[in-house]
Amino acid sequence: MKIKRILPVLFFVLFFVINQHGIYGKLALDSTVTEQTLKINTVEDGNSIIIGNARFSLITPYLIRLEYSAAKKFEDRPTIRAVNLPEPIKIKSVKQENNRIIVESENIRVKYLPGEGSFSAKNLAISWKVGNMSGGWKPGNEDFHNLGGMFTSLDHADRGIIAKGVHPAGFNNEERLGELNLWPIWWGALSSLAKKSGNGITWFTPEYIVKYRFDMLPDSLKKEINNRLKFPPGILSQSGYFILNESHSAFFNHETGWIEPPSSGNYQNLYFFAYGRDYSRGLKDFVSLCGTIPLIPRWAYGSWYSVYQNLRAGDYKEIVSQYHKYKLPIDVLVVDMDWHRNGWYGWDWNKKNFPDPAKFIRWVHLQGLKITLNLHCERMEIKDSHFVPFGRELGLDVEKYRKENKGYVFDFTKEKVAKAFFKTMLVPDEKMGVDFWWTDVWENRTEKSGVNEVLWTNHLFHTHAEKDLKKRGLVLCRYSGIGSHRYPAFFSGDAASQWEILKHEIDVSARGGNVGVNYLSHDLGGFKGAVPGENLPLVNPELYVRWMQFGALNPIMRIHSDHGVREPWKYGEKVLEIVRQAYRLHVSLVPYFYHLSRTTFNEGIPILSPLYLYYPNDGEAYHHPAEYLIGDKILVAPVCQPGNIRSVYLPSGRYYSLADNKTYQGPVNLNMYVYLDKIPIFIKAGSILPRQKFTERVGSSVPDTLILDIYPGGDDQLNLYEDDGESLEYRSGGFSRLPVILKSEKRKIILSVKPITGSYRNMPIQRYFEIRINFVEEPTKVKFDHQDISGVHGSSYKYFKEKRQLEIEVGRRSVFKPWQIEVDF
Repeated sequence: MKIKRILPVLFFVLFFVINQHGIYGKLALDSTVTEQTLKINTVEDGNSIIIGNARFSLITPYLIRLEYSAAKKFEDRPTIRAVNLPEPIKIKSVKQENNRIIVESENIRVKYLPGEGSFSAKNLAISWKVGNMSGGWKPGNEDFHNLGGMFTSLDHADRGIIAKGVHPAGFNNEERLGELNLWPIWWGALSSLAKKSGNGITWFTPEYIVKYRFDMLPDSLKKEINNRLKFPPGILSQSGYFILNESHSAFFNHETGWIEPPSSGNYQNLYFFAYGRDYSRGLKDFVSLCGTIPLIPRWAYGSWYSVYQNLRAGDYKEIVSQYHKYKLPIDVLVVDMDWHRNGWYGWDWNKKNFPDPAKFIRWVHLQGLKITLNLHCERMEIKDSHFVPFGRELGLDVEKYRKENKGYVFDFTKEKVAKAFFKTMLVPDEKMGVDFWWTDVWENRTEKSGVNEVLWTNHLFHTHAEKDLKKRGLVLCRYSGIGSHRYPAFFSGDAASQWEILKHEIDVSARGGNVGVNYLSHDLGGFKGAVPGENLPLVNPELYVRWMQFGALNPIMRIHSDHGVREPWKYGEKVLEIVRQAYRLHVSLVPYFYHLSRTTFNEGIPILSPLYLYYPNDGEAYHHPAEYLIGDKILVAPVCQPGNIRSVYLPSGRYYSLADNKTYQGPVNLNMYVYLDKIPIFIKAGSILPRQKFTERVGSSVPDTLILDIYPGGDDQLNLYEDDGESLEYRSGGFSRLPVILKSEKRKIILSVKPITGSYRNMPIQRYFEIRINFVEEPTKVKFDHQDISGVHGSSYKYFKEKRQLEIEVGRRSVFKPWQIEVDF
């Protein structure tokens, strides 16, 4: 009788084990099972391996995808963040080791115990090896060596809210800490303090609250402020790996161009990046999975003017005339809130400020400028005239809706809403000539849809420009987490005008490349004034100069503030001249910035980068966040404290210093005194830099005169990238490459220019070439194609002893014919 009683229990246990462990139940319990008894379901010609409820797919030799599905429903759809899901490549081997399955590639090894539920430290372990570095990871592990990512904005940041360090990374979407906005935190803190004191709101600065009132705040606000005092994680880590968790992201349908709900039920979708110290490899795999960083129009590399004030059309015309009067460049006119009525969320033009919007926009274009308008497109006021056509597109009973509601909140995850919005709100202004939009959006109400609202909004605007308007999808927008890099350009937000914020923005710009933020612009000079809320008319002139110098060495140079005194001519003649030099420097570097943008597009390597991207094995390179590299040729250490003092670290190599006209051998630490009109810029020996002459409009076309700026002391090759500057044809072969080769011998320099390859719309067949060879003695002989240059028509040279610079006028040459310059010293 006892046996009869026990048998049902045994059958129940056996049934439970089989259902829990599937065909691998015995494997989990019995380590003596031979490999011959192992049954592995291999799909897609062996390139994806399904084991029980898990699927493993190798995306690249250094990137593997891991899926768990309780229902065994695996996904071949990309997600809105991992938007490019390529066919997996072949996995090297699958074998059994004791009671676990080993999935192995050249660089990654996954050890998995089937039948133990979703991925956890109990059933999953990854080991990897890249170069001479190796490591391991299990679910639940935290990485405390991540190098940081990007914040949604620096709104309301002051010296009391300066991030130091990085949050540990795991697979719980820690990078979404970057979506935190300081405004509700600051307002919440002010409201909480006011309630405790029994008084009205006192506009304490964040610095004051953090230093002197922090203990009075509720725990929830303390937690959020502490979160903001560290950078969110990025793709790169000194640990050599990164986990991207897409388990709860919306899927993206490339055919419909729309998102679809995330998987329901117990589903995990992880991407494991292994790169060791090869950070470039990590970034390349990142953009191959999450989308390329598109090129922006060439004119966007020019100067941008922006201000948050109630200006009229005539005011903007006067500002543009002042730029011309003082010989300052400007390409983009940014019109903030003053263009529309109906408050923060208005869409009707303010006819008091702009009586004839179409006429004003035509005037802007006649000046050779582009125009963008600020939008807050979270909602719309019912009284706005656009509500009627918008409501009719949606089939609403417009009058009834108006009686019952005060406003309409947009949900762009609904396709019909988004299409109606673009048709009725944007297209009419685009037909008038608005070139692109500033989407000043930060609300996020769509988490249940598996997509960050700001990310999806940026996606829609960018896609609209490319598909509907057939032009490069420039959008001035906020960062919104992983995937944002596909929709440039970005603005960092409304920070205070303080030295600490300038230094912080240098760090933010450099780390931005760790998550693909390649085109980040700051409010140069700061947005809120030195003392937020006091609206002092001017910032410290020394601080203003140093901020503008930093801005000059960014791809996008944009001034902006809420009290309108960022125009250089309002700071006196000395400041004006120094800032004019900074603008000229910026314009001269546009060919180099633009050339680097192609590498960014192809490989994900940012134009601006931290030192460790190119010097990953130099431990000191990780401790200088206020320095950065432009490509691998230029190291910049902007002065970011008062008194002309700057400490600089130079990694290994030989550098030419433009601030003091000296040569340094790295690695070395310097303590420099930098005059106000100088910038600590260091050029690596053996460099070719493409540059151009000053122009008030950068425009879309390549410059007629190409300057090849040479810094001898080594060999170099430049395969200069150019295209038409505005179309999408760069994606389908519409570009050129001009090969330039530098050979530096003991007392000789040879510069060879080869025939151009490729072509693009309106490509010039002849260019005027100038060569500048820096830090050299006076030459004894200069030859063009093996003959003395003095006998060559249109060619000549000059030597400037004080600058130690040799300028060679090569003259106008066919881009299809090779030529060579030889200089003997």
